Amino acid sequence: VQPALASVFDVANPSLPTGSRARTTTATQALVLLNGEFTAGRARALVERVRAEGETDRDVVVGRLFERVLGRAPTPSEARLASDFLSSLHFWGWQ
Repeated sequence: VQPALASVFDVANPSLPTGSRARTTTATQALVLLNGEFTAGRARALVERVRAEGETDRDVVVGRLFERVLGRAPTPSEARLASDFLSSLHFWGWQ
């Protein structure tokens, strides 16, 4: 039994020889990456790591999230959008 993520991305059956594989790019693949349990689990783990640091300043938290995910600081526009989004979720109790 293959996990949903593997089946969506046409992972070869490891018990059979595979000379070549078809390449596919489908909307289903994008949706599974955006909404699937794997991505949600990684997001939850990221949030828990940042929360464990005890920081509550919104700008600092947004900066740390960007650094961990993208390896860079957010632009002012990105920081504002991320802050607004997190506030809409009542993230860290922000209003």
